[in-house]
Amino acid sequence: MTQWEKLRQLPAVYRQQLHELYDRDALPMDVRHYLSAWIEKQEWQRAARDHDLAMVLFQVLLENLDIQHSRFVQEESFLLQHNIRRYKQNFQVCLNVTSTLTIKPHLNKLLDRAEELIDLLVKKELVEWQRRQQKACIGAPDNVCLDHLEKWFTCMAVCLFQVREFLSKLDELVGKVSYDNDPIKAQKPALQRRADTLLKDLLKSSFVVETQPSMPQGKGSLVLRTNVQFSVKTRSISLSVTEELHVINFDTVFDLKGLSVELQASSLPVVIISNSSQQQSAWASVLWFNMLSLDTKDVKFFANCPAATWPQFGEVLSWQFLSATKRGLNDDQLEMIALRLFGKQRDYDNCKVAWSKFSKENSPDTFWVWFDGILVMVKTYLEQLWRDGLIMGFVSKGKEKSLLKKKQRGTFLLRFSESVIGGITFSWVEYDMIGEPSIKTVQPFTKVDLNQIPFHEIIRNFQILESDNIPENPLLYLYPNTPKDEAFGKYYSDKTGGKYIKTKLMFVSKE
Repeated sequence: MTQWEKLRQLPAVYRQQLHELYDRDALPMDVRHYLSAWIEKQEWQRAARDHDLAMVLFQVLLENLDIQHSRFVQEESFLLQHNIRRYKQNFQVCLNVTSTLTIKPHLNKLLDRAEELIDLLVKKELVEWQRRQQKACIGAPDNVCLDHLEKWFTCMAVCLFQVREFLSKLDELVGKVSYDNDPIKAQKPALQRRADTLLKDLLKSSFVVETQPSMPQGKGSLVLRTNVQFSVKTRSISLSVTEELHVINFDTVFDLKGLSVELQASSLPVVIISNSSQQQSAWASVLWFNMLSLDTKDVKFFANCPAATWPQFGEVLSWQFLSATKRGLNDDQLEMIALRLFGKQRDYDNCKVAWSKFSKENSPDTFWVWFDGILVMVKTYLEQLWRDGLIMGFVSKGKEKSLLKKKQRGTFLLRFSESVIGGITFSWVEYDMIGEPSIKTVQPFTKVDLNQIPFHEIIRNFQILESDNIPENPLLYLYPNTPKDEAFGKYYSDKTGGKYIKTKLMFVSKE
């Protein structure tokens, strides 16, 4: 005998309590009666602790109600059919309401967290990467690898696509089972809009230009020669060609799982030139823009461009050498450059360099022409000597004198010419009969000379011709006190001429 049958046999006084219990409609008495055998066989205490088991039992309950409904159809019990169908719908409504009350706060919490992460990715991580890319384009040793960003953006997009799929499943559920004032119908559109907005914002931000445009053999990125792909239709009369900035836009459409998003990414501003003679000035513009502008789409930057502080400017100059030769500028070298720009100052940190002083002045010896001439010479002819720290390079004549006059005879240093573009020279110290030091400097060597003889061979074989004296090499010790052959010996080339008499080219100066 089932428990339900025993309950039905209770005395009248207890049956009244039974009716009161089932009047609460938590479980209708009709359902308890017709499904009593199945109900009493289930492990309800376990189901109360195990959500998965509870959901299985709930689905079986609905199936049993369908079976019972079919029986009443056959028996033509109209009222019982109606009641069983209503009970089933009520159970489904209870589940939907409970699920919705649980789902909505969880989804909102998930979307809140997604919004925070997208803000972090887009407004911080991506902005920092874009700034690093700007600086890397002008020689900074910054890491512009996208691997981590790509992983983070992808994980975030996958999460939001899963939210969209979940909301789509809710739509299917509403299509199968719904009722008046169903909270899913009311709340789902807002959740859908929010998820779609976050996903679109994420996708639009994730479309970036990984490699900035450049010429195959150009000085650097962001300087392009005009050809069939690039043309300039309009000109700003107030700006020179090399101050005109242009942005290349990349457009595409992203379609996936019913979501369509128009994406656009822009290159950093580029300078378009028509002749290689403009390349030096164009690169100066690229340097200045990417050093100072945080707005990567500001093509009118040079209409009213700001000045650079010395710390900013000095760092960018060092990047040029670091990028070209793997060795930047040290503090002493930067101090000499600051002295050339600003004269003697107690502190250069508050000094500023104007764009016109850097490159725009209509003069053959603007700072950038002088500096870039040195950079090209070092990269082409002196890279290894520079990388090994043998070239002091940026040192003024006054500093040169103070350094050498305290050293032994024949001590020399290598410095860049302050007056000859792309020139390098060496100076050495000699002493007269009474011991007074005298600083000698040779005429600067340029690419014309360095094309004929490597600079280390010039140093090795250089001789000075004095009247009534045998020619001799006055260069004995590289500053501060390294023997010349020890400093430069590894660069010497001593190839034999076979059966021929060996010859060599050398520079001889006349006293």
